[in-house]
Amino acid sequence: MSILRPGSVFANRFAIDRIAGSGGMGTVYRAVDQATERTVALKLLHTRGSSKADTDRFLREAEILAALDHPAIVAHVAHGQTAEGDCYLAMEWLSGEDLAQRLERGAMSLSDTITLIRRVAETLTVIHERGIIHRDLKPRNLFLPGGDPAAVKILDFGIARRTLTLHSMTATGRMIGTPAYMAPEQVAGKKVISPATDLYSLGCIFYECLAGTPPFDGEQIYALLVCILFEEVRPVTTRRPDVPLGVSELIQRLLLKDPAHRIQTASQLLIELGKLRLSVREPVPDLTKLQEPTSSFPGNEQSLFSLVIATPTEGPLLLPPGGPVSSEQLSSERRHALLVMLHSFGVQAEVLMNGSLIVSVPPTPSANDQAVQAARIALLIKDAWPSAEVVVATGRGMAHGTTTIGEVADRAARLLHRRADSSRPSATRAASGVWVDELSARLLGDRFIMQFRGPDVLLLGQAKEEDTERPLLGKPTSCVGRDAELTMLETQLTNCINESEPIGVVLTAPPGVGKSRLRHEFLRRAEQRAIGITTLKGRGDMMSAGAPFGILAHALRQLCEVSSGAPLPEQKSALRKRLLQHLSPAQSERALAFLGELCGIPFDDVAVSEIHAARRDPQIMRESIQRAFLDWLAAECRQAPVLFVLDDLQWADSLTVTLLHEALLANQGAPLCILALARPEVYQRFEGLWQGQNVQHIALKGLSRKASERLIHQVLGPQVSPDVVARIIEQASGNALYLEELIRVAAEGTLSGQPLTVLAMLQARVGHFDPGPRHTLLAASIFGESFWRSGVAAILGITAAHADLDAWLTTLVRQETIEPCAKSRFAHDKEYRFRHALLRDAAYGLVADPERRQGHHMAAQFLESRGETDAMVLAEHTHRGGDLESAAMLYARAAEQCFDRQDLHGVLHRSELGLACGATLQTLGQLRAMQSAARMWGEEWTSAYETGIEALDQLEHGSTRWLRTLSYLFIIAGNLQDQEPLQKLFGLFASIEPSRSDPAAYIQCAGFVGVIFSFVGMRPMAEPLLASLKDLLKGVPSTDILSHSTVLWAESQFHYYLTPDVYRALVASQQAADRLRNTEALRNLCTMQVALGLAQVRIGDIAAGVQTLRDNLLLAQRLNEPFNITMTDLYLGQSAVRLPDRQAEADEIATRRLGQEQNGRPGVIGGHLYTRAMHRLAQGQLADAETAARAAARNLASLPIHHTQSLTLLAQILLLQGRISEARAVGDEALRIIDSCGGLGVGDIAARVVAADAHLQDNDSDGARGILAEALGRLRAGVQGIADAGLAERYLTSLAEHVRAYELARQLGLSPERGTSN
Repeated sequence: MSILRPGSVFANRFAIDRIAGSGGMGTVYRAVDQATERTVALKLLHTRGSSKADTDRFLREAEILAALDHPAIVAHVAHGQTAEGDCYLAMEWLSGEDLAQRLERGAMSLSDTITLIRRVAETLTVIHERGIIHRDLKPRNLFLPGGDPAAVKILDFGIARRTLTLHSMTATGRMIGTPAYMAPEQVAGKKVISPATDLYSLGCIFYECLAGTPPFDGEQIYALLVCILFEEVRPVTTRRPDVPLGVSELIQRLLLKDPAHRIQTASQLLIELGKLRLSVREPVPDLTKLQEPTSSFPGNEQSLFSLVIATPTEGPLLLPPGGPVSSEQLSSERRHALLVMLHSFGVQAEVLMNGSLIVSVPPTPSANDQAVQAARIALLIKDAWPSAEVVVATGRGMAHGTTTIGEVADRAARLLHRRADSSRPSATRAASGVWVDELSARLLGDRFIMQFRGPDVLLLGQAKEEDTERPLLGKPTSCVGRDAELTMLETQLTNCINESEPIGVVLTAPPGVGKSRLRHEFLRRAEQRAIGITTLKGRGDMMSAGAPFGILAHALRQLCEVSSGAPLPEQKSALRKRLLQHLSPAQSERALAFLGELCGIPFDDVAVSEIHAARRDPQIMRESIQRAFLDWLAAECRQAPVLFVLDDLQWADSLTVTLLHEALLANQGAPLCILALARPEVYQRFEGLWQGQNVQHIALKGLSRKASERLIHQVLGPQVSPDVVARIIEQASGNALYLEELIRVAAEGTLSGQPLTVLAMLQARVGHFDPGPRHTLLAASIFGESFWRSGVAAILGITAAHADLDAWLTTLVRQETIEPCAKSRFAHDKEYRFRHALLRDAAYGLVADPERRQGHHMAAQFLESRGETDAMVLAEHTHRGGDLESAAMLYARAAEQCFDRQDLHGVLHRSELGLACGATLQTLGQLRAMQSAARMWGEEWTSAYETGIEALDQLEHGSTRWLRTLSYLFIIAGNLQDQEPLQKLFGLFASIEPSRSDPAAYIQCAGFVGVIFSFVGMRPMAEPLLASLKDLLKGVPSTDILSHSTVLWAESQFHYYLTPDVYRALVASQQAADRLRNTEALRNLCTMQVALGLAQVRIGDIAAGVQTLRDNLLLAQRLNEPFNITMTDLYLGQSAVRLPDRQAEADEIATRRLGQEQNGRPGVIGGHLYTRAMHRLAQGQLADAETAARAAARNLASLPIHHTQSLTLLAQILLLQGRISEARAVGDEALRIIDSCGGLGVGDIAARVVAADAHLQDNDSDGARGILAEALGRLRAGVQGIADAGLAERYLTSLAEHVRAYELARQLGLSPERGTSN
């Protein structure tokens, strides 16, 4: 059907207005019913592409809707089918929004939610009484006319049924229903669907209305379906703590997995809703603060699983195309055979409703073994079901029933999702192999043939077993660190050959220690011997562990070069050719028959009468095979020495083990050497394994540090850094497999992260510890790399005196996973640490999320009870424990601790963590205040100001933190050189009532304000404030060093910038620095020493001032605070340029800083340009000096004092160039600025001297005389305040402007002492 145009009439009745919506099956129009003049929603089925099932579904919806007349169900108007075959359904037109649109704005109130759920339940009562199940209740199908929950209407009965015997799939295997709201019985494809199915969906809606998200959600359908089937729903109170407990419990009852245990009817739900006491608020547990845990830790443990998923692409699994998919069809012969085969491997296998086959490979002690088993199973499934898309993933998970949920399920689902996306539009064509995730591929290594395609890996098959050298990163590597073991094995083989005595060696080691590499090197050396040796190689198979004589069959088939895929005659010929080489004619036929039975190659054509009887009697068959093998082996030993190497003996069977031991005993005087390699558990599987004088047992140890270093350098080269080598060795801990993986990771440049393969290997190992030690290790991992005995007990929910705790810890020490510490942070409590960080990470990864929260909550309580002072440690545990408000406060405290340690990065990091927690307004204010302070000292001026203003709005007005933040904001505003922010801050400061504030906090804030007043030349504001500060200080004890030093700082800056009394500036800054020198307030000391250095320079002790600033620069660099570094660098350059031997240093500072500050603050740029101008002037480069001075003046225009200094320098340069009138004009401008400030301190005399000189050279002697008289007066005022005669003399003679003042005085006939004419 083509699109209907507005104004057209459909079915001679409905006038089309516009399209209201469109979907895969049809289009909805807004139309007018000409029979009633009512607006309707006209739904038309797409005829093109619609199947009969689609048409039936559409008409069924119309029929059901016509039979239901209820105010909470969208009203039926008409339906039918036109002569052209177009199906239509007309319904009442609704204005408003659906519930999904409402929930996009967030969760709903409790009252609105209850109102909505009650009305839907009332409506379901009517629907269910008619024998109808909706089957697709979801927010999109609940409409809110006018946005009113009380008027909710149920929509879309397209998949509703009148019968309770239903399927949840279409005939083509397509899922119907919306996954996030489907009941477990729908997901599992159960035949019977009841009203409880709709109530489950309503429970999901109930949950989402309160929590804002459905109980289970996710992008991958498979992971979502598995969660619905197996994962327990977290109570809604964990997402919204204010929900009453009764409401939460009611929702949990609606969401029970078993429909028989669920609330059964909508009328029963209405009764339960009526019982809720919503008018009186029920006690709500604070679920951000966990209750005291019991000994249930670790509760639902995670383990390392491998998951195989096969999903149909061309049709359902092993069924005719188009056949429906349901659990009943598992009885099909081929599918049943496949499931039986899979279960025989010890795995769990299940078919989902969409026809997907899921196989869960349970944990093993070796992650590599587990991945290998999963890969082999996947290849078997691919062979049985070629059209399927098959994937393998490995990761953490929890077993639920017959499948696995958790991270591994998500990984598998994502892999399937990527394959589906990448294969479109040819999505129906499955790949020729099996797709595996990155972790599985790494664990499989070179044992399989794989192709790397983008982020995924295609597994094509198992690699041929060859005893070849395994390269590492493409480089051949020697067998390092095994010289002693190789010598021992070679000696045993030599003795066996020379003495013609049978010898057995059992070599054991845990997975990854290096058995395979040792085996390869030993075989290589054995095969290079001059004397010929017959070598047999057998390998145990975990997938057929315990199969009778399996390892012998493997060895004989390999010796005879029998190919499993070859025709039977070829296999028989290969067996006959090799096995009969050395047997006597009397033995050959019988041995061949029974060794053929052993290898699975029957010889029915041989004339051996016992063969038929043996096939009927297992005991006769066993004894006959043993005899045949011993006869054959004896014949081989008579011909040449025999070396029989058996790998993975732990997967052999007892018959094989007994037979080989018998071979050692029966072949006395024969050169037979049997080398068996196995894991340590072989001794538990086969008690008393090969005890005797002619058997040696060797336990292979880990690689030494030197051997590990040799391998690292072989592969990564001699240039690899010692730090990388040390890190690899520490994490590998002697395990050769870990070592190789870590070398690969280092080569990829990702060693700083968590190596996935090593982590998986460790998790597989930890997962097979005994429960007591394992749970102890998981509890310990909550603390981090170090932990305490009592802390572990607290998390486990047992007393510290628990009888088994020490035994569990001792076991872990013996297993080399943890080690005791020599000292403990907490007295009378034993401290331990993990042997290395990866072990801790592996254990921690196995703790499920709810248990992690519980554990961290207990860890925080334990550490706090022990007096833990590091707020960051407490904050992290509290945060991970779920108490977000407390965590935010602790992060604020942690940020303060970092600030006190001059760790600005730490301040910002902790503040961000705290803000992410959400917090009260006061806590938010504290966190913002810390951010502002850190950004200020880090010179992020704009963001520091914005964050600080936010903090002031959130903090209590006039509080200590508010005052401190205001202090920093004044410094920030001063550096921004913008009057508007300063005026705003002055207003805020004026609003403070000192009597209502903390005296120390107020004094420190006022001190900062006073410094800024002086810095910007605001003497009328600075002077009275300083006086009031001194009065307030009288009531502050001398032990309050910060308050006293802050007032001294304000005093020094007042006299430095605004008065001629330089000595008071010097003394005040010296006293402030002395007070702070032996405290931890190094940041404040750094600031005071800048003031001290400047005062020393201004008083004429330039060398001392430069040294003070140089020392201070070292301190600022040690503190790593950009603000103090910048300020010290600036003033060091301006001071050093006054000394001839320091001018080059000053110019280097200016040049370096100007390169860094191209887009920086004008004040800093102007300051360094001032230094450059002074340097160029000293060098006689007047043009360059003028350019720099003019640029400095432009940048410093908003800072009166610094602007005056730059203008003075410019006037001086112009005078030297002979540009007298220009110099006079610039000098007069500087004097006007000075007058506007009521006189200055620094720069005042210099400006007057240069201006007087300009007037004099411009023939204005009277003007010059008047200006100079003012300069001499201020010079006299300055020297009169200096108590030290030597310092006074230096003040008069060491500064160029003062010397020039005397010269001009003599020229103009003025007395320097009186400033009057002679």
